[in-house]
Amino acid sequence: MQVNICDNSNMNDKEELEKQIREKEIEIKKLELQIAEQNKKIDEVEGERHIQELVIEELLNIIEKKDFQRVSQILRSYGIKSEKADVLVNEAEVIKETSSNEEKETAKEIENVLKGKDDKKKPGRKKGTHNYQDFDLSKISTRDEYINSPNEIKCDACGSLMKENGEEVITKLVWIPSRFELVRYHQKKYICPNCDEKTYKDSVDVFDDNLVSPSLAANIVNYKYNYALPLYRQEEIYAKLGVPISRVSLSKYVLLTAEVLTPLFELMLKDLVNTSTKVLQADETTFKCILDSKKEDRDKNYVFVYSTSYYDQRIRIYSYSKNRSVNNPQEILKDYEGYLEVDGYDGYNNIANVKTARCWVHARRKYADIVKTLKENQKKNSIAFKLVKKINELFKIEEECKRKRLTPNQILEERKEKSLPIVNEYFEYIKSIKDEVSDPLLGAINYSLDLEEGLKMFLEDGHIPLDNNLSERTVKPFVIMRKNALFAYSNEGAIASCILMSIVQTAKENFLDVEKYLSYVLNKINTIKMSELKDLLPYSSNIPKDLIVNVK
Repeated sequence: MQVNICDNSNMNDKEELEKQIREKEIEIKKLELQIAEQNKKIDEVEGERHIQELVIEELLNIIEKKDFQRVSQILRSYGIKSEKADVLVNEAEVIKETSSNEEKETAKEIENVLKGKDDKKKPGRKKGTHNYQDFDLSKISTRDEYINSPNEIKCDACGSLMKENGEEVITKLVWIPSRFELVRYHQKKYICPNCDEKTYKDSVDVFDDNLVSPSLAANIVNYKYNYALPLYRQEEIYAKLGVPISRVSLSKYVLLTAEVLTPLFELMLKDLVNTSTKVLQADETTFKCILDSKKEDRDKNYVFVYSTSYYDQRIRIYSYSKNRSVNNPQEILKDYEGYLEVDGYDGYNNIANVKTARCWVHARRKYADIVKTLKENQKKNSIAFKLVKKINELFKIEEECKRKRLTPNQILEERKEKSLPIVNEYFEYIKSIKDEVSDPLLGAINYSLDLEEGLKMFLEDGHIPLDNNLSERTVKPFVIMRKNALFAYSNEGAIASCILMSIVQTAKENFLDVEKYLSYVLNKINTIKMSELKDLLPYSSNIPKDLIVNVK
């Protein structure tokens, strides 16, 4: 018996040992797999780094040969945007060319000139939010939760029973998702006893029997035209909240909302052309419309943008056009008489009763692009660099006027005294050297000479800015929305997008909470007279104060 017991014990020990060996083998295999995965990632990183080194080497060789067209092609092929390409090319030149502190200071000065900056340090971005001290606690609900600790907690180091030592409060910002509410409205129906014809039916809201409500329509429009969230993503969000609304239905609600708000848009358009300062800005961008043009012509569909000046009511109008012709500006501005500031596009020429002012930033950019292609030791002696500095003098005068908070009339006096001599000197100089230079400098000079009358227009009225940056900034929200939504399917959809984008962006420019404002308007618009519609405009003084966003 003793022998059998001993044999069984040995057998159990052997099985336990084999089990441990198998477990160790499994752990080793897992570690081998992890090591293989890490090696794979390392190889991928090394491969990417090797490719980047080859690209940099190729770029430096091409830069030395001044083949900047090939540089742009390489940068685009590796996902670098064209507006960043010049910066990278210029940085490569600086790395290669500058060796002493003096040369580095020169390079820094040239960069500041090209960017239109002086040597004064500009304030950077605001620091990120690390606590809740700046939150508006009147709009945020708060609650306290108490975490239940175990009755006995022992020290990991010595095993002693630990005792309470005060309290620690950790604050968390918790997001509570939105929710839907299904409301059933019960209303009586009436019928005429004599002719059996329905004589009365009350309307719940402006959308009649449609499932969409003003609050939902406001949410959809706000998501799409304020936050650039396309409808297919909204469809996913609503489905997760328990409401599977199809994209087709969401599109229908967008069109219905645009139809309801069209009278408001038309009032905004009238106010745009009747601006008190008689100064507008315009720009345009592409917007594909699938059913409105042939496949080869879809890149020729456009949206024109019109903005009031800094000194007037803040109005932003977006208008869809099948092409980039002058027909759209002529139609929109047919009742307008005043100044229109734009870039160098000649489609804004010959609009009745409109004086076309031109943007000095675009004129300056032609020379700045040339300077970026030069080596550091060539830049300071280049004509293009001198002309950039000359134009910068005009912007410094404008900045000084803003700093002093001068009125438009005072600005005009400053311009006549200080800016006029600079402008005259600039045009006299480029006319004198025109026949002695070649492209690309000749092209930059001709750009200014072709637009001389428009570039001098800012000397006629203090309301006219030196650039059309305002309209270019107005284009950006539409471009962002277009990148996410890609295109409009129909002409009706493109027009609806412009109407809603106009109202949303005008509301934002007037510091309104867009979604609250839209909900307010959609609830009110079918209960007021047409003569009172102006009270719903985003810039109306009758808009409730609680719709205004606090601006610090």
